[in-house]
Amino acid sequence: MPTSSEVRVRRVGVQTDIKGYMIVVYHRCADAQTMAEYARLALPALIAFGGRFPVRASGDTVTAREAGLCERVVVVEFPSKQVALEAYDSAAYQQAFALIAKLVERDVRFVEGQPFVPGS
Repeated sequence: MPTSSEVRVRRVGVQTDIKGYMIVVYHRCADAQTMAEYARLALPALIAFGGRFPVRASGDTVTAREAGLCERVVVVEFPSKQVALEAYDSAAYQQAFALIAKLVERDVRFVEGQPFVPGS
């Protein structure tokens, strides 16, 4: 289970949580059956660390601009960036990832962020 605690920041008199995000863009996917098996194992592994899935979109639902490409995108939100990294490094997630590791090409990034309040 996660060992990191949530980080809070005081901004404009309001407490906001700094969250951690795992952003995954697939350039090449495995076959549908293998991806489904990966998801069956990966989802509970990430949820165990507090992972939520605010964005999960396949290429046909993605609209790209500028240098963007219409590719599968997954965003997983965690209590913190450290927890996101712990989830990725966990034995359960690595077991799931092993199913697709040689069959996919993807860009995985871990970022920290908080809601943006214009003018603050």
